[in-house]
Amino acid sequence: MIYPGDEEQKYMQARPQAMERRCFARRSLKLVISFCSSEMEGSSQWHFGWIQNAGMGGIKVRSGRPLFWHCGRRVTVLCLPNDGKPAGEQEPVVRIEGTIVWLSSDGHTFGLQYQ
Repeated sequence: MIYPGDEEQKYMQARPQAMERRCFARRSLKLVISFCSSEMEGSSQWHFGWIQNAGMGGIKVRSGRPLFWHCGRRVTVLCLPNDGKPAGEQEPVVRIEGTIVWLSSDGHTFGLQYQ
C-alpha cells in the first residue's frame, strides 16, 4: 500500500544531499568591484563586477561577462568607493585577495575564499 508522501520521501532519500560547506553567515550586498587574476595584476586585464554576498570566510562575486577560470586561481579584488563625494574626499579603495573555491557553470559567478 502507498501512503501519501511515500514517493516524495523515496525521492528525497535517493537524491544526493547538497553539503553545506559555509562556516560563517553571509550578508547580501551589491558592491561594485574591479578584479583580476593575481598573476595579471600589473596588466590591463581587470574585470568589473559586484560582490553579491560576503561573510567572514569569503565573498560571492558576479562578473559582467563569463570568465572561464579554475578553482585554485588567486584573485585580487578592489572594492570601489561609491559614496558620491568628489575624488579627493572619497573613502579609500579596499583590496581583497583570495582563492577561487567554486565557479558557476556559466562562468559569471564564483566564490572567493579570503587569503
